[in-house]
Amino acid sequence: MKEKTGFTLIELVIVIAILGILLILSMMSWRRQLDKARDADRKTDLQRLSVAFEDYYNDHECYPNPDILAGPIDGLKPYLDKIPLNPITKASYYLEHSDCASYRILTELDNDSDPVIDYLNCSPDCGFDGVDANYGVSSTNISVSNHPTASGAGEPKTLYYACQSIDPYDCTSRGNSIPTCTPYYTSIDCDGVDCTQSQYSCPE
Repeated sequence: MKEKTGFTLIELVIVIAILGILLILSMMSWRRQLDKARDADRKTDLQRLSVAFEDYYNDHECYPNPDILAGPIDGLKPYLDKIPLNPITKASYYLEHSDCASYRILTELDNDSDPVIDYLNCSPDCGFDGVDANYGVSSTNISVSNHPTASGAGEPKTLYYACQSIDPYDCTSRGNSIPTCTPYYTSIDCDGVDCTQSQYSCPE
C-alpha cells in the first residue's frame, strides 16, 4: 500500500488559521507600540509648550494670546524655536486661554489606557467647546481637567517614568504609583538616559 504524503486539506486550513491569528496578534502589538510612540511625542510637545508659556509669563506677566498655537510656526520665539504640531494630523494643539492668567493645552492620546489619563481625571474627556481631549498641561493655578473633582488640582502627585523593555524603547509614563521595576524616574525624559540601552530597561 502506498504511503500517503503531504498535508490534508484540514491540516492546511489549521496551519493557515494559526498563521492568520499570529499575524493579527503581531499587527495589534505593533499598533499599540506605534500608538505609544506617537503619544510620547504628544506629551513631549505639550511639556515643551508649557515650559515656553511659563518663560513667556515670567517676562510679560501674561500667558501668550489665545491664537498663538494656530499662528506662525515661530510665533513663540525666543522661548521656542518652532511650535510643535500633532504628529498625526499636523494640526495645532488645543489651547484654552483665560485673560492672561491661566491656560490649558490639550490633546487626544491614542492609548486610552494610559494611567496618566486617570491621574489627570481626563477619562472619558477633559476637553472644552466640542474639543475631545484626554491629556494636557496647564498653568499651575488650574487643573488640566475641567471636572470638579479633578485629581490634578491642589497638591500635585508625582508622576513616574521608565524605559520600555520592547521596541520602541521610549521613556513612558507609569502613572503615579512607584514602578515595581528599576530604574525609574520622575522626569518626562527619564533624566535623558538612552532607553535603547538594556541597563535602563524597566519592564511593565
